[in-house]
Amino acid sequence: MERLTLRNGRLLVRRDGRYKLVEASLDIAQGVIAGVGPAHASGVHTVDVHGALVVPAFHNLHLHLGEAPFAGLRAPTLQEYIDQTERFHSRHSPTERERVWQDSAAWTLHEALRAGTASIVAPRADSAASLRHVRAVSLLPVMSSQKLRDFFEMADEDVRSWVASRLPLGGLFLHSAEYVSERWLKLASRLRTLHPAMWVSGHVGEGEASVRACEAKWGTDAVEVLSRHSLLGPRTLLVHGGGLSTRALRRLADTRTVLVLCPVSNARLDVEPPRLSALREVGVDVCIGTDGVGTGGTVDPLDHARMSGLFLGERDPHVLLALITSSPARFLGHGATGGTIAVGAPADLCFLAPDAVVEKPHTDPAEAIVWGGSPRRVGLMVAGKMTWAQPPISGPQLPDVSELAHRLRALWDGSV
Repeated sequence: MERLTLRNGRLLVRRDGRYKLVEASLDIAQGVIAGVGPAHASGVHTVDVHGALVVPAFHNLHLHLGEAPFAGLRAPTLQEYIDQTERFHSRHSPTERERVWQDSAAWTLHEALRAGTASIVAPRADSAASLRHVRAVSLLPVMSSQKLRDFFEMADEDVRSWVASRLPLGGLFLHSAEYVSERWLKLASRLRTLHPAMWVSGHVGEGEASVRACEAKWGTDAVEVLSRHSLLGPRTLLVHGGGLSTRALRRLADTRTVLVLCPVSNARLDVEPPRLSALREVGVDVCIGTDGVGTGGTVDPLDHARMSGLFLGERDPHVLLALITSSPARFLGHGATGGTIAVGAPADLCFLAPDAVVEKPHTDPAEAIVWGGSPRRVGLMVAGKMTWAQPPISGPQLPDVSELAHRLRALWDGSV
């Protein structure tokens, strides 16, 4: 479907850093927003979205797909969590472990889509994303552990081939400085030189024990270790950030390295990342990720934006929404309008039920979405194509939702 017009929607647009609702039609051509304006029907296909609240889809720059088996664990420290996952993997054959990972990845991705997520960055993301229409940066997981031994022991040439075959949406996930070797850091550095578009991600400051282990192994912090190997930059996503010095934060800002905060897993693992205000003062590029369900509990970016407000000292819902929409979209290279509803932006849209109304005490739309409870998501569009739609709902109290579900479902299965 090359052209499409969505009518009768309430669009969440962003102007001068603030969100507002406008009632307008939305024209989509070749996966990009081509027009936002008064109701008209310029598209080949026209769909009445029946009063839905249409918001920018979310982008999750740190997700683990294989943690579903560990969602109920309540390990008080990172090391205890890793030990529990290692015991699980030691009791199963490689074939069994892979089957469990594939099942977990499929479930996790489905939950992410239901939450309104258009883009993910995750180890082995392409293995799951190929099943659904979703944007994915796929990373080869590197960690000295039982569960990732097969990847850790890959030959250099096989690593080069794996990464090159996935560019520009491929790269390496260097779990953390204490769990990688000099060989892997040098290999990553050579690959980054050979392929500047390669992505690099990894944990830094994932708790006090992690910081101490890095210092003991390398004699410095993780940011400095990566810097020495020329692995910082705008296509590097570092996660957590607990215990980072001002000097390390300035290094991130100077190199435009992105810091991804995971507020729920940080709290569970007793990681204290810097406040958002401190990161803004230094100039660090920052966004919010969910981590996996084993430590993050949920893969709903809105939940984690809300928790960022509680844990990281940021109450402004306009700022929190940007941290899961426009900011990560910009880091992913979606352009100046990416992650917004504006002409030229990718048509990545999340549809909220018509009953997601803005009412007292939340008269501000961003406040209503972030702080007014979790609005019901009924559909997701990625690059102008429906990726998920809620099955139609029956019941006398939900006629608008039922009608919207029918329309989005029809758009999804191509019967429109």
